[in-house]
Amino acid sequence: MLRQLDSARVLRYLGLRDQIHPFDVVAFVYPDRACFDASAKRDRELYGNDVLGPWETEAGLVGIVDMRPQMLAGWGMAPTDPALPDDITSRSL
Repeated sequence: MLRQLDSARVLRYLGLRDQIHPFDVVAFVYPDRACFDASAKRDRELYGNDVLGPWETEAGLVGIVDMRPQMLAGWGMAPTDPALPDDITSRSL
């Protein structure tokens, strides 16, 4: 089982928060590179999601699942404006 992290904190730590809203991603700690690779492959093949990383961090091997492709294709949801605050999405306005 993967441990989920606070997406906003991870995006800030990696310097990506101004490019991606935390609502649109899920950040995980992976036990090893093989697990990351298998999980990333599955996400790409099944859902069309991009998987960013992995990065070696203090928390461990971190990867970010970019849900925007799945959200748009599967649910008709446009990406969230990264300029919005962490706890506000265009769907909550």
